[in-house]
Amino acid sequence: MTPRDRAILGALILTISATLTFFRARAVAEPLAALPKVTQLHREGRATDDALSNAVYHGTHAKDAYEERWHLSGYALQGLIGGALGIVLILWRPSRSAA
Repeated sequence: MTPRDRAILGALILTISATLTFFRARAVAEPLAALPKVTQLHREGRATDDALSNAVYHGTHAKDAYEERWHLSGYALQGLIGGALGIVLILWRPSRSAA
């Protein structure tokens, strides 16, 4: 693999990793932000029981994913590892030894 190919692969891995991590973080943040709003609307009688149960369900799963984000299978740690791998592939130049 040439250094140019390695740099292209690194840029691809870095871009994909950052994009997936960003969108996963957004997918976790939105249900967490919606849960207090739906709860308040339900107390006021402006949201149905189905809306509340839906918000609780998705909010609970989002909370679990958020709390696990830095664990081995968490989205933040995997994004960091993918980003580091991409940067290493971009910057790494093998040493030229006299043979």
